[in-house]
Amino acid sequence: MPLSCNDRKLITDWGGEISWSEVFALHVSKLDAIERTLTILAFECSNGHFIEVNADESGFGELKCNLANYLPLPADWYYQIESMPVTETLTLFDLRTGKN
Repeated sequence: MPLSCNDRKLITDWGGEISWSEVFALHVSKLDAIERTLTILAFECSNGHFIEVNADESGFGELKCNLANYLPLPADWYYQIESMPVTETLTLFDLRTGKN
């Protein structure tokens, strides 16, 4: 099952799901995996858990196109991800600190 999303929730390819109302921060990391760079989006949930999504997962394109409709992201959020250096972590929004 590929990664999918709708106006209420994110559904991972392994069957996990999270309601957008439960996400209070979104962090992005780029990792050097020798032959490629992995881009990981970590959705921080109100219960203290994280749901991590790899940008290489099937269905990520749909999520990328719609994510700003569901979460308070900066207008250039995807450009920020593409231009960040490998091994860096970026917080795109955090409701606790008001960053968005």
